[in-house]
Amino acid sequence: MNRARQSGFTLIEAVIALLILGLGIMWLVSALTSSYQINGRASGNERATMLARTEMNYQRGLTTRTSGTSSCAASTDSTFTCSVTITPCTLDSSTGIATCSSTATSPTLDQVAVTVTRPGRGTVSLTSLVFRQ
Repeated sequence: MNRARQSGFTLIEAVIALLILGLGIMWLVSALTSSYQINGRASGNERATMLARTEMNYQRGLTTRTSGTSSCAASTDSTFTCSVTITPCTLDSSTGIATCSSTATSPTLDQVAVTVTRPGRGTVSLTSLVFRQ
């Protein structure tokens, strides 16, 4: 038989095709692994934000708040550390500017700062001014 008439792949062509296919599969596995890691981080950030919002809503619902820093009352997730800092504030009625200080006299509102930390993964912080009831 004449070599020019033979059809099919040579051994080198088959090896090159398998090499290209293998590289493509390795890239796909790498992309999927990265995607799962990013998704896991996003899920953790979402849970931390939800925990911070839950604590902020809890603090807004209280009729009295104690100044200082304490652990979050609404926290039930041991994966995170959660703290809340309450600072009394006075509101200047002529300018609408709130001044917050631990020594504020006749405070009319509180600055509520909720911080949720996921060890090794970052921090989520929410701060709000809440009128005293």
